[in-house]
Amino acid sequence: MRLKIDISTNVKSFLTALENKLNDLSVVFEDIGEELLSEFEAAWKSERDPLLRKWADLKESSLKRKTGGYQILRDTGRLQNSFTVQTDKSGVTIGTNVEYAKYHQFGTKKMPKRMLLPDRSYDAMEELIINRIKEFLK
Repeated sequence: MRLKIDISTNVKSFLTALENKLNDLSVVFEDIGEELLSEFEAAWKSERDPLLRKWADLKESSLKRKTGGYQILRDTGRLQNSFTVQTDKSGVTIGTNVEYAKYHQFGTKKMPKRMLLPDRSYDAMEELIINRIKEFLK
């Protein structure tokens, strides 16, 4: 005795639509990119890296050059305002085209590291991505 169940047209349509969604997650990645960029900007304003660790204080020589109040990594705002989000169907990239960003990100012999973007994935980012994809698929 056997029971054969064929997939109906509705089920096939549903699976095809699901496959199409999974092949192009650009909408999800746009949301993720904007949310992550917002988090990085909030960390920047509090002079912290994306993992919320405090940036190194300015050296005395840097403080002498600045008049009045100062903020770390904010003279003109060029670097802070240069970060953009780029997405495609399989991922998101957040970055800057400002050449000197790498010196702050990685530090130099004369300048401490002040991370602007995470140098690796971290739990909160992975959780955000998974949750956004789950929401998208619902």
